[in-house]
Amino acid sequence: MVSTYDTTRNRKSRAQSGLNNAILLETGRLASDASYGFNGIANNLSQLVSLFQSFARTNGGVIASLKTLGKSMMGTGGVLIAIQLFISFLPKLEKLFKKIENIQKKHAISKENLIELNTMIERFKNPKSRL
Repeated sequence: MVSTYDTTRNRKSRAQSGLNNAILLETGRLASDASYGFNGIANNLSQLVSLFQSFARTNGGVIASLKTLGKSMMGTGGVLIAIQLFISFLPKLEKLFKKIENIQKKHAISKENLIELNTMIERFKNPKSRL
């Protein structure tokens, strides 16, 4: 026979797991909106804070809750959030790499121009080599 204590403990465990999953879900949404800046994050922040307050209240405090969430973040939840962040910032990363590529092209052209200029200066200094 299952005791009342075990039933209560099982319900609390399910509630904790549900809150933990909801927090991970909201964190994922927050990560997806992160590239939109503070306005994007603010959209999901209040729900995340509310869930965390409930989680901390039922999990024995903020420190215990952070430890539990930290363990979850080291698993599949963290990997998914990292992927969402990468996808969220992909357009900005793409622009950054294009800028870097353009700078490299400009640098190569400048280098060629400097080499040509240096050659012309050397020819000017040494009139015999002009021919």
